[in-house]
Amino acid sequence: MLAQERYDLIARVLAEKNSIKVSEVMQLCDISHETARRDLEALQEQGLARRVHGGAVLVPQSGTASTASDSGRYSACTHSGNVAVAKAALSLVHAGDTILLDAGRTVSHLAHYIRDLPDLFVVTPNLLVINELRDGRVHLHGLAGELHHEEYAFTGKMTQTTFSAFNVDTAFISCAGLDLTQGYLTDYDDCGISRSLIREHSSRMVLLLNSDKLRIRAFSNLCPISILDTIIVDDRISPEHEEMLRSTGVEVIIAPMLGETDDAE
Repeated sequence: MLAQERYDLIARVLAEKNSIKVSEVMQLCDISHETARRDLEALQEQGLARRVHGGAVLVPQSGTASTASDSGRYSACTHSGNVAVAKAALSLVHAGDTILLDAGRTVSHLAHYIRDLPDLFVVTPNLLVINELRDGRVHLHGLAGELHHEEYAFTGKMTQTTFSAFNVDTAFISCAGLDLTQGYLTDYDDCGISRSLIREHSSRMVLLLNSDKLRIRAFSNLCPISILDTIIVDDRISPEHEEMLRSTGVEVIIAPMLGETDDAE
């Protein structure tokens, strides 16, 4: 099968399912793991897919083609949403708290705003968080484990065992997607800290959610939405999605974006 024929076939599956695993591409096209990864990267370069750990997700198209400026606006808007959510989450952090900052870029934005808070104990497997807080005023405990290169975080049995020694006031987590129809947080694998373990060892569990992720259904169901206490989401969320979130009984906090930029950069 020629490369372009593979691209067309993979693109058709993406259009139907919104996501595809590397292993599915291997089976679909009868190719090696490395070739499957290169094909997904080629589709990403064409603006048809976005690479994620373990596979790729469909990039929503407006009109007949995706342009670099469209991609840039999307990235900037996504970034601003993460910043807004992080700033709103700051109100849930208090001096004397012990908190978990789990893996994920949305969560890592919060680290910038807490780095100089006094008497704060932070537990994290997130290398982006560790890098931000390494010379801050907070007490920092990194969770050891196997390095997950694409997520910039430690993971695996050792990470879970290390975390189980802690009890935190608030756990801040993220996810790759939120399936409101089924009521589940979703991700591209289940290699992070178990959400049930986080629930067991935290007084409050808070999901930091970029509204873009309400359009993504990833490969694996992590946990039911009902396990959460609070969801913080940026104000680009549609009224319909906001109503669906609130109907779960979980507290929902809407974070205003206000065209802000992240002064961390």
